[in-house]
Amino acid sequence: MTAVQQTEYMSLGWLDNSQAEQDRIKTMLSLLQEKGALDEIGIGTIRDAFANLLFPGITTIQTRAKYLVLLLYLFQEADKEARKAAEKKVSLSTQKLVRFIYDSQDRLVDIFKANQLKTGVKERGVIGIRTRDVVQKPTFIYWGALTTFQMVNPNLSLYQMCNVICQNAVAAEQKRNPSVKEIKDVDDYFEDAPDASLDVPALYSPITWDNSNWREGLSMNLTYDEAEFICNKILTSPKSQNSAFTQLLCYYRDRNETFRSLNLDTIPATALDTNMKNIFQLAKAFRDFIFGAYLAYNYLLSNRTDAVVKEVYDLWKKQDFNNVPLEDILRVSKAKWHQREFLRKLLNYANAGEWRKYEDCIQQREQELKLNRKKIGTYDPENNPYESPFKQSEDVYTMLLDFRANNAGKILKDILKGLIKGDAK
Repeated sequence: MTAVQQTEYMSLGWLDNSQAEQDRIKTMLSLLQEKGALDEIGIGTIRDAFANLLFPGITTIQTRAKYLVLLLYLFQEADKEARKAAEKKVSLSTQKLVRFIYDSQDRLVDIFKANQLKTGVKERGVIGIRTRDVVQKPTFIYWGALTTFQMVNPNLSLYQMCNVICQNAVAAEQKRNPSVKEIKDVDDYFEDAPDASLDVPALYSPITWDNSNWREGLSMNLTYDEAEFICNKILTSPKSQNSAFTQLLCYYRDRNETFRSLNLDTIPATALDTNMKNIFQLAKAFRDFIFGAYLAYNYLLSNRTDAVVKEVYDLWKKQDFNNVPLEDILRVSKAKWHQREFLRKLLNYANAGEWRKYEDCIQQREQELKLNRKKIGTYDPENNPYESPFKQSEDVYTMLLDFRANNAGKILKDILKGLIKGDAK
């Protein structure tokens, strides 16, 4: 990717207000949630494009790096199970192997619960600790990270990987024992199942350290070996090696330090190279610009009755919009033509101070995208009450857009703590 020309970017600064006013508005901003209006007006894919450039493989529901190795341990055990079954010439199918991995994930929860009762220490980020009937298993939640960092073959789904494991197990047994002609129930679950010899990259990354007793004293904290392994995979994967995620990992690792939390306003500028710094600045410029559309949408949603939103919206209007690098934003995010036209109209109206046209443009946009599912104009205090986006929250920093920086920070902290405080000799 070519470097983006560096420009001066608009910042939500409230520079003309008192410190007390600045603090009050920032407190309001910190209570916003990263949901809602962007997808209602069809801008979510631009947000995701910047998130993927900055923090590839990370999603808003990933919270612990440990799962990246826990799942590899389970894949390794599934491989052994498939080979044992092949040696015994018993039923061997993709479906059964997938079920083995699902059941193994459930059993991890039992281990964490037992450890919690024994030690009194509550582990953060254990999926299924509150209820076993979770819709999304760790394999689903962390699969994008596993493939992005090439810990599993990026061309395969979990089902396809299990299918290849089964085929490889049968092939290995037939090679070891040529007299074996057939093993029951080796399925062709996928018509487009990949060749069993597929190994570039391997089905999953091999574990090179002794992990025979990995369940003993199981913790969500990474050991040094685990942290170093994840770190090396992130640094060397083509999909992540030049990202802000990788550059931040190197920055803190080389300083042998970590951080309290990560967001767009705490990322050190010196951690990023020129190209990634420019992409990062464009992301922040987009966040600050589109914030007005979010406020306007909610103000319209309330039938212009939400006084708190109006207050912040009016302050936002005072910004200088001449420095918004919209064309760079559209180019780098590969925005679609209808997104380009919509955002250009918003910027033109903002520059002209034509706020009624600005709001009409947003309302029209929602109508075009949502048709009979539109929300603006449906506010009814009794039957369809309006819910303000400003909610009381204990989160330190939950800005409208952080491009998954908060979740990336949680993963990075786990890795850095493992490297700094792990069981290194």
